[in-house]
Amino acid sequence: MAFIQCKNFVKNRLRAPSTADFPFLDRSAWALDQNVYVIKSYVDAQNGFGAITRTNWHCKIQYNGGNSADQNNWTLLDLETY
Repeated sequence: MAFIQCKNFVKNRLRAPSTADFPFLDRSAWALDQNVYVIKSYVDAQNGFGAITRTNWHCKIQYNGGNSADQNNWTLLDLETY
């Protein structure tokens, strides 16, 4: 579920979120601490000129309890794109 929530946070930062194409299996994930996860992956999406570009990202996220499908139950601790 951490990967799905990180994808949502990444999508919110894209210029054209509806064009986002995340890989199905190409990702790395680590549990750092109780309920803290780091996910590393990439997304292909349109940039401001309409060209599809690849953006690598890593996300550190914390689960706060409750329904794990609800993004409000997660705290984004860090998100870097490069």
